Amino acid sequence: MALFLSTFVNGFSQESQTEIIDKKHSIHLEIGGRAFLFGSLNYEYAFLNRFSFGGGLGLLNISRGEINNTAETGKYFDMASSQTIYGNYFVGKNKHKLLLTAGFTNYSSFNRNKYPSKTENYNETSLGFNGGVGYQATGNKTFFRVTLYGLNLPESNGFFPIYIPWIGLNTGIKF
Repeated sequence: MALFLSTFVNGFSQESQTEIIDKKHSIHLEIGGRAFLFGSLNYEYAFLNRFSFGGGLGLLNISRGEINNTAETGKYFDMASSQTIYGNYFVGKNKHKLLLTAGFTNYSSFNRNKYPSKTENYNETSLGFNGGVGYQATGNKTFFRVTLYGLNLPESNGFFPIYIPWIGLNTGIKF
């Protein structure tokens, strides 16, 4: 009877303990997603069994070429990027988890027009909120995610509205 009770109490107490995370760091690539067009390279840190926070860098556009104004010809360089910070909450105890996520994305653009007589530089930033729900399949060292986002984009240019639904595909490694 004592053996039965100790086994029952041990089994019950182990169910209420939080699971131990052996790999707290991860790096992953996201196509689309909260960084918007092309995707991002992200780092995450899991600080509890259900929570993680992270950040990422994404490239939206890079171009260069010749530019003409009324008096002279020069060269231009344009680059648009995004920087993200976010938090994740995971629901589920096995390798298949529901993901709830929210964060901020800073969209920044840099433009340089270089003429023989002068150089013009422009820099613009805009902060947007993002939130999403997704699915994560976790292996021993790798994971895969599909996330549906609601993105708050910078000022609308007529083609994209300020708020849009979006999708992100992730694959990453844990270490």
